[in-house]
Amino acid sequence: MTLYNPHLLARQELIDTFVARQPLLDELVDSIRRGGGGHHLLIGDRGSGKTTLLLRLATALEDDPQLARQCIPLRFPEEQYNVSRPSDFWMNAIDALIDALERQNDRAAVKHLESSLTEIDPLEEDERARQSLAVLEGWVKQARRLVVLLIDNLDLVLDRLADSLWDLRETLSTDNGLVLIGASSKFIAEAIDYQAPFYDFFHVHELGPLSEDEARRIVLSLAQRANTPRVAEVLERDPGRFKALYLLTGGTPRTLALLHTVLALDPSDRVERDLEGLLDQLTPYYKARFDDLPPQSQVVVDKVALHWHPITAAECQKATRLDLNVVSAQLSRLVKSGVLAKVALPGSKLGFQLSERFFNIWYLMRASRRLRRKLSWFVEFLRIFYGEEDLRRRAEELVRAAPAGSVDSPAKLLAFASAIPDEALRRQLEFRAVGLLAEEGLTAIREAIDLEGEDMHLAPVIDRVRALRDIRARIVSANVRWPAGVTPHAVAEDLIRHPMFSIELKDQRSRFLVQSTVDPPRGGLAAWGEPLLEVGERLLRAIASGEAPSLADVRTFEEVRQIIELADSPSNAILMLIAATEANSRPLPDEVIRQLLQLVPQAVDHIVVVAAALIHSDWARARHLVLLVRRQTTRRIHLVPLLAFLHKCVAENRAREALDLLLEADIAERWSPLYEALRAVVEGSKAWLDALAPEIRTVALDLHDQLCSPGASPDVHVPRKSAHRTSEARRKASEMIAASRSPAQHKPGQRRLSKPGKR
Repeated sequence: MTLYNPHLLARQELIDTFVARQPLLDELVDSIRRGGGGHHLLIGDRGSGKTTLLLRLATALEDDPQLARQCIPLRFPEEQYNVSRPSDFWMNAIDALIDALERQNDRAAVKHLESSLTEIDPLEEDERARQSLAVLEGWVKQARRLVVLLIDNLDLVLDRLADSLWDLRETLSTDNGLVLIGASSKFIAEAIDYQAPFYDFFHVHELGPLSEDEARRIVLSLAQRANTPRVAEVLERDPGRFKALYLLTGGTPRTLALLHTVLALDPSDRVERDLEGLLDQLTPYYKARFDDLPPQSQVVVDKVALHWHPITAAECQKATRLDLNVVSAQLSRLVKSGVLAKVALPGSKLGFQLSERFFNIWYLMRASRRLRRKLSWFVEFLRIFYGEEDLRRRAEELVRAAPAGSVDSPAKLLAFASAIPDEALRRQLEFRAVGLLAEEGLTAIREAIDLEGEDMHLAPVIDRVRALRDIRARIVSANVRWPAGVTPHAVAEDLIRHPMFSIELKDQRSRFLVQSTVDPPRGGLAAWGEPLLEVGERLLRAIASGEAPSLADVRTFEEVRQIIELADSPSNAILMLIAATEANSRPLPDEVIRQLLQLVPQAVDHIVVVAAALIHSDWARARHLVLLVRRQTTRRIHLVPLLAFLHKCVAENRAREALDLLLEADIAERWSPLYEALRAVVEGSKAWLDALAPEIRTVALDLHDQLCSPGASPDVHVPRKSAHRTSEARRKASEMIAASRSPAQHKPGQRRLSKPGKR
């Protein structure tokens, strides 16, 4: 298979792979069979199959015994750069005739023609042109065969013979046995201008995009010859996928050959790498197509390509800043030439896009400055090439194994992030990309993403990554005498990965460490105040890299969901998250808590546990949390956390407020014995309970005793293990709140860093 040189195809390979344009081939052959029937012009974009069609026509004329006696096809070089005068054109024709006769082993005719060329070559132009044409016409008369001139890039030849076109037309209009079948990548002005020599002279055939059926037959033919059964499997199993890829190619034979190569690849990392290589192979072809356009057309195509999606004439005018009439004329001309295609838009509007989407992909790859926009071509390819399952699998592989030292990893991660429909996976890909870009510095980030546009949501992540890098660098470069076995890298890592500390607190503690005269920590999270609940290594790594915020810095539901997805124990993570945000006086917004309760209804109990820990320092906030969870979920608060909350209220002399809260939160009726017990506490007498029904009185008396008991939360009427776990959770929530406060919130004289071996 060859993308640019069909001349290199073996004769049989050319015949076997020619499965489209068959009706046009038959029409041209029939025209020759009838004695010529005039001259023909093939118009089509580069890569549309003009050269292949001319070569296939030659073999068809040679292989048909009757036609072989009737005519002789002459093949010319694809570009005749040596033509500058009429005589050059006719001398080239004689050369091509000699080549054809040599293939037929007609040595006598070859010798005669070569001798004529030698004699004619040194003559003056007029005589040289006259005699070379005479030699060609003489052979036709003697052999009684038509000479079929198969001339590619005819527009180039006519441009070089601009001063002799009327003479050329007169010659070709004569009944002299010469038939011209030319090809051009653009409409020839000399053939469409009323005043031009070749106006209404040729039978014009436009080579438009291949139909989907023709494209399928071409790809299957290539697969058969290349022995790539995977391609046939894809076409059979997923016809919709082929249709989408066909639309990307615009039905152009040359890019269909590229499509076959891509489909033959396994859905692995090779696809992404090889696609770029294949597009690079197309660079000469696409660059020539773009260079062929007039300057104003290039401006319009640039804006249409960068827009990717269909663009209206008004939008194009705004982007190009050209006059609207000029833009409209250019769009019409580009549609007529096949560079652009019209697309119907909602509201009876008309849009324009590059007809060949691979051309658009190539242009975006080369022309876009922002990495994210440059990757839009890759994103569209990923959506089409991979099925949903394969796309997700590849994205998960990249999340797990994005190589830190690979230059294209951030680009690939961002591309997959744009293509993947799963929000959580998309976020992981983006955050991992930002982390890798941060290692390359601020310039790499600015070049890769648009923080003032579509990537604005990544700004907090980038700020977090930068801050963590500064904290790490500060500790590592500090002039501190570290204890034996302790490295500054380990100490820095332990601090930045601490889940309960906000970025601000980590920054303050790193500065304190650098400036302090106390002994430095010996390493390990315990040196900074060990997290009291396990959340898992995956979440700690994400916090250390900046991919995820510290629990104290969480503000949005997206961040809450990210924490839950990364944590080995979502239950522990939720409890620590709520405690950390409350400790820093930056609690989660009510709306975020509502969304959390919808996602994890059992978080009700965790919030009540944290509310119990807040009663001493902030009764109003504790009360608000209980009311919030009761109003935002139908899930009931379990007895154990509720009993722990009320026990703390009694200990803090908040029993009457708690009693009012039970009524306001509509809890009193659900937990009637508990309400009556708390009411007895408020009244200061158990006698209040004597009037209750026996089945309620017994439970209420036990609960009353527990509410009034000193020390840990009670555990009557609930499983001992569950009660102990909730009591422990409340204790740890209190400790987490205390440990997560910033240095400014510590009491005067309290140490902010523990000495080794102490808490």
